[in-house]
Amino acid sequence: DGWSLQDVGYNDVGLDDNWQDCGAGAGKSFHDANGEPLVNRERFPDMKAMVDYIHSLGLMAGWYHNNCICPEHSPEIWSNLTHYTGDVEATLRFGFDSVKLDGCGAFRNLDNWYAEFARASAGAGAGASSSSDRTSNSPNKIMIENCHWGGDRPHDDWCPFHMFRTSGDIRNTWRSMMGNLQSTLRTSMGPKPLSRPGCWAYPDMLEVGRMPTAEEDRAHFGAWVITSSPLILGYDLRSDAVARRVWRTITDRDVLRVNQDWAGHPGTKVAESPGRGGWKVEVWAKPLSDGAFAVFVINDNSPYLDGGVDTVHVELDRAFGAAGQRYSARDLWARQDLGTAQGVFVVEVGGHDSALVRFDPSADRTSPVPSEFLEAV
Repeated sequence: DGWSLQDVGYNDVGLDDNWQDCGAGAGKSFHDANGEPLVNRERFPDMKAMVDYIHSLGLMAGWYHNNCICPEHSPEIWSNLTHYTGDVEATLRFGFDSVKLDGCGAFRNLDNWYAEFARASAGAGAGASSSSDRTSNSPNKIMIENCHWGGDRPHDDWCPFHMFRTSGDIRNTWRSMMGNLQSTLRTSMGPKPLSRPGCWAYPDMLEVGRMPTAEEDRAHFGAWVITSSPLILGYDLRSDAVARRVWRTITDRDVLRVNQDWAGHPGTKVAESPGRGGWKVEVWAKPLSDGAFAVFVINDNSPYLDGGVDTVHVELDRAFGAAGQRYSARDLWARQDLGTAQGVFVVEVGGHDSALVRFDPSADRTSPVPSEFLEAV
């Protein structure tokens, strides 16, 4: 289509587990007695040079701590905050822009992590990466990811991280994807959702490109889009075959705008009904700017049942639409206009497939967000 992943916003390359030199440190850990993390130099001979190269491409670089491979369970080896401090200072010294904090080791105190990043990055100055402004001045410019598998969720006035997992690890199966999607409901329901700008919920990375079918890839991506989840690609970027399969879906600018737009709510499930096979057909929705909203319908029933599709009647005033308002509808998957809609919109969706429709006011605009969903600002 003439553009790259970077052009549409995929701009942070994350190094996950297995960078550490297991057993080389104090007490057979991968930190020395001073809390300095020990890198496996056979795999990563020059971590800073790698990060500098990523920055030279116009990308940002993410690191990973509290690892799950050879996890460290003896915090008494290090005094006070020594271990946290060592990781934080190494993160800034190498020039990383973001960090994923896993839950496998003993170093799970998110307040400690945030405080140490605030302390260290506030004094980083010229020592921080010149290619990224996240660490140059403000303690808030390192993006912190809370990967505690649905634990340590934020409160209204507590979020010492920028994104947080709502679930356990995802697998490239339909059932795993649907289960992880449901975990977002704990942070998207109610008058003031916990998922919000600067504190985003996400049900793990994307398995798009690794699902059994292209329809499941698309449904998976749409589910993460409608819930404002950070979009973390997990397929093998070296594979041209996979890229061809998923490219239209993951680079569609109109679809990505739905994910990135903020109009007071991150998106949530608004209705469900039984399908032909006894599984549910779910309706999710998200308000968008200028009185628009998006509706995502996902069919949990088998794609192999007779009859092909389930028919769903979407009540627009339950999906962040305004009662009596007429809307222009656009099928974002097909990239086709569908005419106008008012009151109820009918969608047909096959098993393990989805529909993603954007609705824009076609007459005088009224507020699209029911008061029970709108976050107070």
